Amino acid sequence: MRSDAKQHAVPWTAIGMISAGYAELYRGRYAEALQCFAQVRDPGITPNFFLHWYWRMQARLGSSEVRLQAGDIPNARIEVDDLLESALSTADPHLQALAWEMKTRVAMAEQTGWGLGNIFSRPS
Repeated sequence: MRSDAKQHAVPWTAIGMISAGYAELYRGRYAEALQCFAQVRDPGITPNFFLHWYWRMQARLGSSEVRLQAGDIPNARIEVDDLLESALSTADPHLQALAWEMKTRVAMAEQTGWGLGNIFSRPS
């Protein structure tokens, strides 16, 4: 069993990883951003805690954003479909709105053909 200090740090660590994921995304470091979001979703790294489901959805939203901005539209579609399914299983209209908004953005990217480049490279 974890000590009380470690147990109480888990939510804050998860929130910090989500913040770090967005920081890496805005630096254009897509692989690092995806790694941060994946750590929040991985039960071997981030054990369950109160409202963990909410933070997992936030991590999935972040992963969708990374994939979309990196131009990896097929994987953005997979991420956002999972996100929307999870969001619709909740009574939280805010999460549902975020998921629908991301789904719309991915659909627009598919329609315009945007995002055909290498997902982990960014021109200097």
